[in-house]
Amino acid sequence: GCNVLPVILGQDGAARFADGTARESIFFHYPSPLPSSSVIRKGGWKLLLYHAIGMDVSRPRVQLFRLYHDNGTVADLGESTNLATEQPKKRNELLTELKTWLAKHDADLPYRNAHTPDRSLPHNDKVPTVLQRRADGARIEVQVDSGAGKARIVDAKLVFTTNGCDFLRDHSGYEEWFEAPASVQGDVASAIAPPGMTHGVFYLRDENGYQVNSEWVPPYQGPGGKEGTGVELITDGFAYRPGLTSLIKTGVSAQKQGRESGLDTAALAKEIRFAQAVVATPVDETTYAVAMRNLRHAIRSLDVAEAKLPVLNQFVCDKWSGDDRENATARGNNPPNQTAKQAFDGDLTTKWLDFSPQGSWIQYDCQIPTLVTGYAITSGADGPERDPASWQLLGSNDGKTWTTLDTRTWERWSARQQTRDFTCTSPATYRFYRLKITAVRDAGAANSVQISEIKFTTQ
Repeated sequence: GCNVLPVILGQDGAARFADGTARESIFFHYPSPLPSSSVIRKGGWKLLLYHAIGMDVSRPRVQLFRLYHDNGTVADLGESTNLATEQPKKRNELLTELKTWLAKHDADLPYRNAHTPDRSLPHNDKVPTVLQRRADGARIEVQVDSGAGKARIVDAKLVFTTNGCDFLRDHSGYEEWFEAPASVQGDVASAIAPPGMTHGVFYLRDENGYQVNSEWVPPYQGPGGKEGTGVELITDGFAYRPGLTSLIKTGVSAQKQGRESGLDTAALAKEIRFAQAVVATPVDETTYAVAMRNLRHAIRSLDVAEAKLPVLNQFVCDKWSGDDRENATARGNNPPNQTAKQAFDGDLTTKWLDFSPQGSWIQYDCQIPTLVTGYAITSGADGPERDPASWQLLGSNDGKTWTTLDTRTWERWSARQQTRDFTCTSPATYRFYRLKITAVRDAGAANSVQISEIKFTTQ
């Protein structure tokens, strides 16, 4: 960039680069005053290059305007007279400089749209159609029709997001998309899903410049248009599994490097195991998002190269990268420090407390179906009358329909912060586990129910 302050202050007649040379030209490319256009301003001249020939038949490909005379007086600030034909030397000079600048910066140019209504664009009948999308681990692919009369795919890129659901965003609907490289071999375009990718769409360009997407992405306006953005407009997007698989591979690499550096990788190992269990299950938005968030956080918590990858540092918010699963709930809590979360934090000095001792419950979401064969309950530090005395341990896979796994009646703790172990009489595999408390030790004296810690024995 250039320092324009001296010009504004009247201290210099030209904007200058850091090396002191004066800037003679200025370029505009997305945005520019007109869509699908690039612009160069040099001296008193302005040239507009329109890339989408055929899309707007009324717009010339090149427009050249003389805004100022050589002496600085106004010539055509309203850009009413196109001099591209009358001034071929100046037109070619500016056009060459603009194209050189676009090539130097590898500027993205517009795709042609074969579905533009009321336009008979050349070769739009040769645009290949998508035959299938497929994923193998972290590798994703799209295959197009390469039969007779179809144009070749010559370029591809993957456009992806890592915060494709509100569970990973601080603000509903705030979604950001990025680009990743893709390769083309014959009729197949492929890419490795970036670690943590929730959704992705291939953007392909055929040999005639037409756009082909791995799935239909409706325009924002016009025929077939649909207002909205991002994942709400697509139906597949290689959702979640390839991105989580890629993130697991990154986690394994980070774990290896951490061990070699003598770092504590226990927390990372735990999140890797959880993510590996999740990726083997059918895609569920919340479960996969939780696995991504917590594994990403565990990787970033280590001083390893993987923690510094740009794709793992796109956002700064706990919902995108954090270790709080928010999977403990209860009928009632005593916030902020005596909630259901405190019953599963591994700390015997904290506790869960509900000021409704009759008919209370506390439950835990394992995120994936898990076999629980037993459990341990630690009593609170005070008020023995608040101890649970009778309860049922229930299991569910939908959080609505519950099955009884164990029933206890008039159990007693002989000390404060004492841990007692219990075996499930009918163990089974469920995602949700609920302790339904039917009585406390002394209902007449207790104004609440409390538990210091609950721990499940799993297989």
